[in-house]
Amino acid sequence: MNLLPYRETINDLNILEPRASFNSGHWLNFEYGNDLITTKVNEITENYFERISRQDIIAYLSDHNNSLMTGFIMSMIWGHGYTGNNRPDNRGPWKLARMLSNLGTADGIFQDVYASLSESNIINAHRAFIPMPRCRVAYFSKFLYFLGKALQMINYPLIFDKRVATGIATLGLEDSVLRHTLDVNPNPDAISYNVYVTEIHRNAELLHVDADKIEFFLFSHPLPIN
Repeated sequence: MNLLPYRETINDLNILEPRASFNSGHWLNFEYGNDLITTKVNEITENYFERISRQDIIAYLSDHNNSLMTGFIMSMIWGHGYTGNNRPDNRGPWKLARMLSNLGTADGIFQDVYASLSESNIINAHRAFIPMPRCRVAYFSKFLYFLGKALQMINYPLIFDKRVATGIATLGLEDSVLRHTLDVNPNPDAISYNVYVTEIHRNAELLHVDADKIEFFLFSHPLPIN
């Protein structure tokens, strides 16, 4: 993967401060079947009314007195904001309710993830999410990223979803018809995820840019396959 021609573009990206819009009404009106989740969603929408940034979530998780579960919910809300065509992704509340259907299991997962990332063990942090229903790498890698940044990890986890995988596969094919012949998804296993994180950080060091800027560049360039 040759990112050198895009170095200046990547380096100039501002990814932490821009706030993603989300449909607060949809999150507030959903029946989660659990008062704790409902309360946390209400608090988040009150504090970050329809706009939330990467930096907001990192700052929240940087305070060790704050709730890991709330940080996870914030990650889900951020990740299910408005799409490129300005339509809200309204699947988030339904998926969140199933992911957190067993709060005891979920809390144990978050504690295991925190302990693993505190020791810079990304593989174990990834595997900790195996018992959580409906939670694939595209979702939980967002939480791993935010928590890793909050813990000030040097080689922090990175978001790994379909758009990022597409960016990796189609880099340099923007003007080629071959780009439209691909259907790409991230490999879900922990070893592959760790290879992805390691490789992006290696490229970031070579280019003297932030690794999460490369992740966002891959997410947004080239445009997703039609």
